Amino acid sequence: MPAAASKIVPTYPKHPKFENYSRILPGEERIHESVLVPEGKLLKGPADESVKTLFDLLQRGIRVSGNGEFVGERKGPNKEYTWLRYQQMATNSQLIGSGLIALGVKACAESRVGIAGINSSEYLTATFALVSYSMINVPLYQNYKFEALIEIVNNCELEVIFCDNLERALTFQNASSKMPSLKKIIIFHTDKPLFANGKTNKGAVELIEWDYLLKLGENNLSPVSPPEPDDVYIICNTSGTTGRPKGVQLSHKAILTAMGGLYHQWCIDPNCMIFDKDDIYLSFLSPAHVYEQLMQVIIAPLLLLFL
Repeated sequence: MPAAASKIVPTYPKHPKFENYSRILPGEERIHESVLVPEGKLLKGPADESVKTLFDLLQRGIRVSGNGEFVGERKGPNKEYTWLRYQQMATNSQLIGSGLIALGVKACAESRVGIAGINSSEYLTATFALVSYSMINVPLYQNYKFEALIEIVNNCELEVIFCDNLERALTFQNASSKMPSLKKIIIFHTDKPLFANGKTNKGAVELIEWDYLLKLGENNLSPVSPPEPDDVYIICNTSGTTGRPKGVQLSHKAILTAMGGLYHQWCIDPNCMIFDKDDIYLSFLSPAHVYEQLMQVIIAPLLLLFL
């Protein structure tokens, strides 16, 4: 009789217990800080002090991974995963960003661009395209009521938004009379070309295919214009549980400092969690959620995997 196969049980580090997990700072506000951060020390960013912005973060990913695989994605439950390496992400981001500039978007900290749709490699590429040219990312959460999205577009005066599919793009185009600032919608990759020339001017809002924008950027390549640490990276809207969603501006410095806090919480003695290039992060929470943004920032040197 064959021997029974032994069951492999993964082991995890035991997390230490403390009498108190936070201490209260002086003052009426009763602000709490983690006991894992040395008393009197102010975190101002990630452990790697060379990383000041998300642009720096992508460059660090290229370096520490040896241009390893960055983003994996499949187009169906039984399909094979395809992968983008870090340098390809940086290259594509420059092409998309250059395409935006060719469309008239300025490479500056006052330019705001919306992104509507579910997690995908194109979503992440668009994000780093905005980062590469100091533009502000305005996520348009697909689960919001459309009236809330209209309000966000108007409040941010968005002229350009990305959409993950034609159906979503047409929803915005058909409601363009309620969004007077909206001029162009870029549609992520599709199975087949949508328009004869890669774009269509029918209707008040121009629809543009992703591949057209890549080619436009290739033909009009602009040098990257990275942001400053205090520049706004993203406008995340609140859930709306206490009324209409409210836009919260987060700078590159703010989100990287929050990531530094997580690093101290997880990776410094006594917890000592270790992430390396062989780990994979399964991304499924919407990038419109600040928590997903934070997780993608801390996992950036690892693999991101989209279902």
